[in-house]
Amino acid sequence: MARVFRPGVFDLFHIGHLRCIQAARSEGDHLIVGVQDDRVVAESRGAPPTIPLHERMELIAALAAVDEVISYRSSDLSGLLATLDIDVLAVGDDYGEDEHYPEQRTTLQYCEDNGIRVVRTERTSGISTSAIKSSVFSQRLGVQQFWSETSNTMLGSFGGDEAKIEEETKRELALLLERLNPDDVVIDMGCGNGRLTRGIAPKCKRIVAVDYAGPLLDRLREEALPSVDVVEADVRTLELRSSEFDVAILSGLLSCMADDAAEDVVASTTKALRTGGRILVRSTVADHSRINVINQFSEALGRLYTAYYRTADELEALFLRHGFQLASSEFLYRNHADTHVAFYAFARDEPGR
Repeated sequence: MARVFRPGVFDLFHIGHLRCIQAARSEGDHLIVGVQDDRVVAESRGAPPTIPLHERMELIAALAAVDEVISYRSSDLSGLLATLDIDVLAVGDDYGEDEHYPEQRTTLQYCEDNGIRVVRTERTSGISTSAIKSSVFSQRLGVQQFWSETSNTMLGSFGGDEAKIEEETKRELALLLERLNPDDVVIDMGCGNGRLTRGIAPKCKRIVAVDYAGPLLDRLREEALPSVDVVEADVRTLELRSSEFDVAILSGLLSCMADDAAEDVVASTTKALRTGGRILVRSTVADHSRINVINQFSEALGRLYTAYYRTADELEALFLRHGFQLASSEFLYRNHADTHVAFYAFARDEPGR
């Protein structure tokens, strides 16, 4: 009888969790699901699970595919696998690849040394606990509380120091204006209260300012700048016409988006650009390896937030997949010990692509 073990956190149980458990069950005759302890999750992810351990275990125990449910602490599963006499370890497709969890690699080595078969299950596209949390908290907290009146990354970096925020805004504007032409049609994706839009408007033919936070857009609406079209919409689902813009600005936007959402936004933006179009990006970048901040409380912002700090290579790869190459980049400032904010200019690598 083949005994299978599937570890995980299983917070906010969703269809992806169900499918990975069902896949694990198909690999043997007896399935044991391990649920990680609240304290360890809080330590490794910066925030405790939304659903406490005993409730997560009770939910999983109710599944017909599951024979036993246990809890565990250490991410090094070697001793646990030996004790439970496990034949098959079922894990996600990225298990052992994150350098922040070296214990996973230790577990994989133990499996190799002891003849335990490792089975990897694919992640269900478009669903994750972090995405669910982000959606729930944005609805619960409301737009005015959830979004700052200024750039989120700047506010967190400078503790709300308006003078420093203004200084960095001027610096970013200078970088943008160097790359704009008077006849350009520009789209400012996730414009917030128009921090950049106002400075760009007099220097281009037309600018479309997009954000889903209506109260922030009210300031731009009231100013009624002649060359600015204000659009209240979610950039993730906004339908753009083909070849409408010369330049797209994504300032502080991609760090707020999980990979699938970022991919969708870059794809739709690419479609909306004319031949020779450019994408100008300001983003928080991880110095060494990717950092995901999930449902974490920020004292600077005074709220919970989720962010995805990609490395420079990951950010460049995102745009490469959509036919762009890096034209230039510039370090702006350091916002944390392991992250910094940078400016990037991307251009089409093939005219007319």
